[in-house]
Amino acid sequence: METLIHLADFFRTSLDCLTGHTAPPESALSPEEARLLAEYRRLSDSQRRCVRSGVRTFLE
Repeated sequence: METLIHLADFFRTSLDCLTGHTAPPESALSPEEARLLAEYRRLSDSQRRCVRSGVRTFLE
């Protein structure tokens, strides 16, 4: 859960938006952020774990 919170903070969005439960407000995401989020959503669970691990490393 902590990692999801960090990702939501990083992308400046809500957990609901990050997990696909709500659509991101168009004005809230830059084109690059929207592209990164779309790419993240296409990853497998194991690939997402790797991304989250990398984000945690950057945030430490």
